[in-house]
Amino acid sequence: DYTDMQRSAQDQNGTQAGAAILTAGSAAIYGFELETMIKPFDSLSVSLNYAYNHGEYKQFNIQNTSANPALSCTGEKVTTGGSVDLSCVPFQYLPTHQGSINARYTLPLNEDIGTANISLTYSYVGRQYSSSYTRPEAEPGSYLDSFGLANASADWKNVMGSNFDIQAFGTNLTNKEYRISNSNVWTGL
Repeated sequence: DYTDMQRSAQDQNGTQAGAAILTAGSAAIYGFELETMIKPFDSLSVSLNYAYNHGEYKQFNIQNTSANPALSCTGEKVTTGGSVDLSCVPFQYLPTHQGSINARYTLPLNEDIGTANISLTYSYVGRQYSSSYTRPEAEPGSYLDSFGLANASADWKNVMGSNFDIQAFGTNLTNKEYRISNSNVWTGL
């Protein structure tokens, strides 16, 4: 439970626009995480992580500083200086579902030459909302689609019995393109 939660927003004073930190009101976030690992044999481990998150505003009111009317959660268009109810706005960058699966294999090497591992990981991030204070219908593109990434790494520790380690890794091996933010110019246009 949060009280006096702060959110960034646009602050427009006449023709000048900038950023402001606003006290949004109160909110609640809850969820759970699950983490498990199995080891079918000594040289292989498989781990699974999953998180469920839910966030909602109990109260979220800000003053409309824009020259344009702002759409309130009540459906009303609030003019400059009025109080805008934004309690229906989704939480920013809080995906409902996210998780990963990882397989790690330790190569059967003699201890004198070190320890070598190969690891493969697939991670998933669910759909998330990118705006801190705008209703979805007032900002097209504000939802970022879910995406999954495949990553891999190989490491060799204590190379040939030394204190030297080597690691190589690759991220986003399938060259997946995905959006990570949304710039709201819609309401300004």
